[in-house]
Amino acid sequence: MTRYINCFAAVVLALSIFPGCEWSTSGSDDSWDDSSSWVNFSGMYKQAAGSLVVSGWATTSSTSTNGSSGGSSSSVSGTTGTSTEQVGSVVGGGNNRSFSGTLTTRPILPSSVSVTDGVEQLRDNGAGVLTSSRSGSGTINYISGAISVLFELPPVAGRAVMATYSWSTTNASSSSSSSSGSSSSSVPNNQVSDQSIFSFFVSQQGNKLYIRDNNGVEYSGELGSVANTGGETTGMTSGYIIAQFTAVDADGNQLLGTFQGDYIAPEVPANADTVVSASGLLANRTMQGTYMHHNGTSNGDINAIAADDIQITINPYAPASTNATNTAAN
Repeated sequence: MTRYINCFAAVVLALSIFPGCEWSTSGSDDSWDDSSSWVNFSGMYKQAAGSLVVSGWATTSSTSTNGSSGGSSSSVSGTTGTSTEQVGSVVGGGNNRSFSGTLTTRPILPSSVSVTDGVEQLRDNGAGVLTSSRSGSGTINYISGAISVLFELPPVAGRAVMATYSWSTTNASSSSSSSSGSSSSSVPNNQVSDQSIFSFFVSQQGNKLYIRDNNGVEYSGELGSVANTGGETTGMTSGYIIAQFTAVDADGNQLLGTFQGDYIAPEVPANADTVVSASGLLANRTMQGTYMHHNGTSNGDINAIAADDIQITINPYAPASTNATNTAAN
């Protein structure tokens, strides 16, 4: 942890002194360039044990008034909890080993589901699969709540199959008042999936970004400036990399932040004039920033980790001419 804090402090200092590393986008909204091609932040970003990658939601309320006539306000709040309920309406009996139903409160937090018939117990693995120390199996959809279980042996006659799980919900509320009275309403947030994000799949092409979350929501955006504590940004020097990004979905929800990672450059050839091909490595990649909800009243913290490292191929490798291509590291 100390190493990363020190690296981050170094990056902040580096950004203040690196020429050409101002925090601005690398091109206009409709332009493409390959100045960022020497780095690659493509890949799947998640958290350990399937935790939320957007969390720490903060709510800001807005109020408007018009003289003495009153005003209005709106806010978004979140609730989490744990529930235990029967899976479907069928109980044990005969040779039936299969049970299914829909859990009531959702979205459901990954790695929190436990199902039992009183004899065998199954738990979810954070990826929607229920596993057992026996031969039972099953699936759970964290968004819809659909669950299905197949036990090793038929449950005891009359025994209900029970599921225990944790969940997280959000609600939007608004109120208004006037000189003649006041009124208020509370309605479910129609963008629940915005605050139930467990993963981001990132595709980087040059300075362009295409991002999809686990709910199927797509975001498009760009990388901004890229800084390297090693002092240059062509892939020839090792250092800690920090790259600004922005992206937005069709509803106006925005992702703002930085991609970061440790870059290990290829070794310099013995003959500096020799043109060779060599590979560096971008490791420990992270995605950090802020999720800005389109309603303007709530923000969440983005904190995700890439599933693997990326090889950066410098070709040709020479001081005066450097291009980079990227491949997933084994």
